[in-house]
Amino acid sequence: MLLFVSDDRQSFLNFQKGDLIVLEQMNGDGTNFINSSWCYGECLRTGLSGDFPAECVYVLPTITKPPGEILVGVVNCCPMV
Repeated sequence: MLLFVSDDRQSFLNFQKGDLIVLEQMNGDGTNFINSSWCYGECLRTGLSGDFPAECVYVLPTITKPPGEILVGVVNCCPMV
């Protein structure tokens, strides 16, 4: 697992298909993730946080962690970008 850090200490999140990432309401740069091509969140599997391209994830709009059968269904039906 790699975590890339640039000179300005901005991090990029590395994740795998099936990982659950909890999105922050605001990105690291202060923009709302809805209006951005990048998101900021925490991968629950690794506990690491960072920026990642929004086009690489499927957003499940929910306020609580979805049940396992929902997550398995999403992983099985969505191709990896």
